[in-house]
Amino acid sequence: MCFLVRKRNGGGLTVPFIIGKKMKITEELIRKMIDTHVSGSDKFLVQLSVSPKGQISVLMDGDSGFTISDCVALSRHIEHQLNREEEDFSLEVSSYGVGNPLILPRQFVKNSGRLLEVTFTDGGTSTGRIISADEQGVDVEIPVAKKSKAVKAAIPETGRWEYSTIKEALIKIEF
Repeated sequence: MCFLVRKRNGGGLTVPFIIGKKMKITEELIRKMIDTHVSGSDKFLVQLSVSPKGQISVLMDGDSGFTISDCVALSRHIEHQLNREEEDFSLEVSSYGVGNPLILPRQFVKNSGRLLEVTFTDGGTSTGRIISADEQGVDVEIPVAKKSKAVKAAIPETGRWEYSTIKEALIKIEF
């Protein structure tokens, strides 16, 4: 609980008095806690939501992955800074799974070399292998089938997909 304490100043006021102030759990507060915890590491926040009822959902990733022990450590870090006696909350910290769509440019960079299946905002779809990515878009190698019977292998073509044209991007699992 946060307290505002005013000291008696001379004899004029009938203080000290204490005003109890309940901590409000906000996305900004949780984001600062996460930033403090992952500072200097390759871990990063993908999604965060805090409902008015105190349901906190944190979705994390890292350039080298985000393990169960990373989830536990971050969860403990956040819980130790919040007081359950003051604020009723639930906390869910999870890692970003392969089946989830890519959201941040950093995730496209992390998945360089992997096969990407994209649905565009105009409804079209395409598949390509990530070559590189930056803040505006992703460069891909798109396999294009040659229409000759003599050559059966696909000839790759390169292209660039701007994030603004991508509705959903999923990593395609290869075996």
